[in-house]
Amino acid sequence: MRKKTTSELIQHLKNEAPHFKWVRLLVKFESFEEYIGPDDANSLEKLNEAVERGGVPVGLVGVAGDHLRLVALNEFRDVEWMANYCNKIVKANPWNLSNEDRSIENGWVN
Repeated sequence: MRKKTTSELIQHLKNEAPHFKWVRLLVKFESFEEYIGPDDANSLEKLNEAVERGGVPVGLVGVAGDHLRLVALNEFRDVEWMANYCNKIVKANPWNLSNEDRSIENGWVN
C-alpha cells in the first residue's frame, strides 16, 4: 500500500471538508497532537514542517452530523494502538465539544 504524500493528504482534507461541520488533519507526535485545517493559511507548509519535526499524519478528525468522527488513514486502519489513541483524543476533547458531539463514529480513508 502506497503512503499518501503530504500534498495528497492536504488535497484529501480539502475534498472531505464539505462532509463535515469542521474537520482537521490529525498529526500525531510522541506526546502531543497538531491539527491542520482545510482553510489554514499555508496548510501544506504546516504539514511538511510537522512531518519534518517527527509528526505522523494518522487521519482526519471532525464533526459530521452529530458525531465526532475519527477517520484513520488506511495505513493505520489495523494498527493495534489506533483505537486506544482515538479514545484518548475523544476524552481529551481539545475542541470543547458538548457531550452530544463526542460519540465516536468510525470510518476509514482509502
